[in-house]
Amino acid sequence: MSLSLNHIWTGIEELQKLLKSLEQPFEFAVLSFQGNEVVININEITDTAKCFPSIVISPNPMENLNGLHSRFEPDSLTEVHMRKCSNVTEEQISFLKQYIPYALLPLYANKEKRTITISHFAQSLDGKIATAGGDSKWIGNRENLVHAHRMRALCDAILIGSNTLIHDNPALTVRNVTGNDPIKVVIGKSNELNFDKLLENNARVIYFTDNKNNCLTSNVETIDASTSNGVIDSRKILKTLYTKGIHSLYIEGGSKTASNFLVNNAIDVIQLHIAPMIMGSGIVNFSLPEISAINESISFKKFNFTPMGEHVMFTGEVKRR
Repeated sequence: MSLSLNHIWTGIEELQKLLKSLEQPFEFAVLSFQGNEVVININEITDTAKCFPSIVISPNPMENLNGLHSRFEPDSLTEVHMRKCSNVTEEQISFLKQYIPYALLPLYANKEKRTITISHFAQSLDGKIATAGGDSKWIGNRENLVHAHRMRALCDAILIGSNTLIHDNPALTVRNVTGNDPIKVVIGKSNELNFDKLLENNARVIYFTDNKNNCLTSNVETIDASTSNGVIDSRKILKTLYTKGIHSLYIEGGSKTASNFLVNNAIDVIQLHIAPMIMGSGIVNFSLPEISAINESISFKKFNFTPMGEHVMFTGEVKRR
C-alpha cells in the first residue's frame, strides 16, 4: 500500500473523532485511502470504498470488500490483531497496531461509563524519571516525544500535578504532529500556579483543588475537590471528567500524581519509555505502599514491548484489583 505514516495517522485521528460522537453500536470501520483523502465509514461499506486500498477494523470477517484491504480485530485496550494482510509494510503494520487501540478508546469508555486512563513516563533502566533536582531532559528520545504528542492528540484530556506545572511549565500541545490539543487538567493544592502557558491559543484548562481560592484565573475552570489524607480522590476526578464528555485521559506526571491514581485502581494502561541509562539516584516512576509478598504487586492482563528508535517502550494493561 503506497501510503505514508502521516497519511495513515490522519485516518486514525479522524476515526477517533467519529467514534467519540457515535450514537449507534459499533460494528466495524473502514478507512479508505482515496488518493490524498481518507474516507471513513462506520457500520457501512460504500461502493467507492471498495475501489481503493482500505484498512478495516472489525471483530468479524468482512465480505464485499476489495482484495486490497487489511483487517484488524480489536482485542483489548492495548492490542489489535491483524487477521488479513494486503499490501502493507511491516512499518505500517506496527504503526497501525500501536495506535488503532487508542482511537477506539471512546468505545471502551462508553461501555464502562467512565474515563479510560493511560499513564506515560520516560525512565531510565532503574526506573528514574528525573534527577533529585527535577531534571528530566532528555531521558526519552525524539521518537518518544512524537509518540507522546500522538497520544495527546488521541486522548480527550491530559493531566499533570501541580508540581509538574511548577517545575516544567509545559504547554501540553501536539505541536510535533497534526491533531487537536487535548483539554488540560491540573490537580493540586498550590496557590502559586501560573496557567498562562497552558491557556495559550484559548485552550481549555480544568483545575481540581481542595480550595477554590487557590485559583483566581477566570479562564481556568476550577473544581473544588474534597481530599482524603490530603490527596484528591482520583476516582472522583475521573467520574467528573466523564460527565464532561472526556472519554480518555493521558497522565504525564508527575510521580506523586501517577502513583495516587495507580494505588486507587484508576489507571488502565501504563506506558514506560525505557532509555538505556542507569541514574542510580533521582525520582522514581511510581511510589506505592510497601508490600509483603510478590503477589501483591501491580500486574498486567496484557503487555508488549515496542522499539522506539534505539530505546524501547513497555505498554501494559493494568489488571484491576
